[in-house]
Amino acid sequence: MTSAAHAAYMTGDRPAARELYMAALLAAPTDADALRGLGTIALQERRLTDAAARFTAALHLDPTDAMALAGLSLARPDTVTEARLRLLGAEQPQAPAPHVALAERLAGQHRWSEARRSYARAHALVPSDPDIAYNLAVSLDRAGQSDTAAAHYRTALDLAARHRAHFDTARCAARLHALEAQEAIP
Repeated sequence: MTSAAHAAYMTGDRPAARELYMAALLAAPTDADALRGLGTIALQERRLTDAAARFTAALHLDPTDAMALAGLSLARPDTVTEARLRLLGAEQPQAPAPHVALAERLAGQHRWSEARRSYARAHALVPSDPDIAYNLAVSLDRAGQSDTAAAHYRTALDLAARHRAHFDTARCAARLHALEAQEAIP
């Protein structure tokens, strides 16, 4: 049932995904996939208390759940330390979630060079994710690496044409255009 929920989520049908994840959770109250899915939807809808509760429940099932810990750190940053996110990324280097969560934390603190490194790790793990590519571009842009940022803005837009993206593609295209105009000035 969670595979159908995930498919609905990936196509952008959050109401259907929420309904399917809820049905899966009713059928199996310890379904970590359903808890993480509902937590992710709540996080995107800015229902942070609900998101934190879902991710916390998933962590009660498995304290090493990288996705749940990363989600909790986004919903309630005060509950997960930067050191814990770094450790989780080192312990589970193939899991993109801790790298994204750490990058989000660092970007929120305007630590752009460090955020760029974490976004780059996540992008290497999930090169088809348009949101990670976009956030990598923003971190490069903020760190003053305009040429490389422009390339990643292009990548993000290309990926967004094929995969569901959460970032504002018009804003991304405008920033890319501004960077390209800067490059054209002799």
